Amino acid sequence: MNLALVGASVAHSLSPRLHTEALRLCDLPGSYRLWPATSERDLRAAVASLRHGELAGLNITAPWKPLAAALCDELRPVRLGRRAQLPRSVNTLWCTQDGLTGASTDGSGLVGALHLAGVPLA
Repeated sequence: MNLALVGASVAHSLSPRLHTEALRLCDLPGSYRLWPATSERDLRAAVASLRHGELAGLNITAPWKPLAAALCDELRPVRLGRRAQLPRSVNTLWCTQDGLTGASTDGSGLVGALHLAGVPLA
């Protein structure tokens, strides 16, 4: 399961260390690497690698989240209370039988972390 973080400034990221350890703890073979993307062409190359099965998933960071959403065949709705809407930017990409899927997990990740920490949310 090869994964990557795509963004303009990713050299400082601890994501490879964190995700590689998560793969190890789940007994999943694979790697998580940084994919510097300073141009739209770089992002498109990462997405092509995902579409061709060379990668199992991508995390997207600044400034490429809106363009990543535009490249998707399907977007997962973001829940806003009882409503849901399609995101205008995404930070997580993977392929399904229907093509490239994108989701915005920033909000749900934050809420989940706050819940685990016992922080009450109104």
